[in-house]
Amino acid sequence: MGFLLNLLSCVKDSYLPALVVLVAACCCVLNIPESSSSLLTLHISFFGICAVNLVFLLFLKDIKRLFLLFVFFVLYIVETRLFSGENGLIFVQSIYWWIMLVMPLNLFLISSLEETDTKAFYLLCFFLGEAALLENICSSEFAVLPEIFRFISAVLWIVMFIYFLMMISIYPSIKNNAFFFECVLIFAALYQINEPRYFAVCLFSACLLDLAANVGAGIYGYFRDDVTGVYSKNSFPALNPRKLPPKYTIAFFCIDNYSKILKVFRKNLTDKLIKMVLKRMLSFNPNALVYRLEPDEFCFIFFEQDVRQTFDMVEEMRRIVAGTEFVLGRKKILKLTVTPVVSEKHRNDANAGAVLERMHKNFDQRYKFTQNMTFCEELEQMKKNKRTSRSVMTK
Repeated sequence: MGFLLNLLSCVKDSYLPALVVLVAACCCVLNIPESSSSLLTLHISFFGICAVNLVFLLFLKDIKRLFLLFVFFVLYIVETRLFSGENGLIFVQSIYWWIMLVMPLNLFLISSLEETDTKAFYLLCFFLGEAALLENICSSEFAVLPEIFRFISAVLWIVMFIYFLMMISIYPSIKNNAFFFECVLIFAALYQINEPRYFAVCLFSACLLDLAANVGAGIYGYFRDDVTGVYSKNSFPALNPRKLPPKYTIAFFCIDNYSKILKVFRKNLTDKLIKMVLKRMLSFNPNALVYRLEPDEFCFIFFEQDVRQTFDMVEEMRRIVAGTEFVLGRKKILKLTVTPVVSEKHRNDANAGAVLERMHKNFDQRYKFTQNMTFCEELEQMKKNKRTSRSVMTK
């Protein structure tokens, strides 16, 4: 599993895996035999991969990729219908430019979705209404699309590819890279809509690429945070106590008002902000083990430090973050705060998970009333003991 995670870490920001699938699709298009049996095998394989992908996406609750899978289904069904009847070629000529016009708009809408967007139901209603409208248009006298709309269609595809290429350059990830090349395969499929086997191979390759990207991102995201690259919360309980030294301290950070930040700046800019905050904090101790437990929660493990040293360093981190202006773009400058909790491993703590659980209880009791302040129960207990001893001595 460690080798697989290292491999996925290497290709997470790379276009190479998706590009390999794209080249393989081109080779298949050129070499697939022109026979009904091979085309039937391709159809069965396509729907089989779609079924596996659907189950996987339902498990992950990834709305964005579900809509993309929905587009694959619709396009494949449309292609099957185009060549099923006697008037198939006429129907192709009538619907082709309409599909070429609406498809880049649909892909833009899908790309704007978050993985768990609450507005997805309205987008589904829009797609169903769009399909019904196209069905009626292409069966009526308005089927022929004017030349100006054909030009608009070409412009939309060019703009879409430029935009997605910029997005994968700014926000590279396994899924974003795959989405760009899947759009290329969709365009190739539509471009060869008159050739059923070319169309089928291109869509099959796009669906296969989507499944590979979803599985790869799912495995990577289970053990690692796909935004920052640090360990995820699923890796923390599995941490082997024997691999840690006898003496270590833990710092737990919570980003204040994260839900409001996410609502205002949306996911892409918020992810960019999280990277900058984490980079700022890691500058104090690059060798610390870091885990992202929740979108707004991070955990640092420091080796061979006592609780006083960790508290002083974490307090400096908190002050630096609170005093930094994070630039997210033009006229998008944000200042935020973090609330840390510091503790060390006690003798009765079985492992790092037990330390974190104890820290989280302390944090939950105080966070509702106090933010942007470093908590440490050990140091607070020391202060209480000193005050108690002083009061006893005065008596």
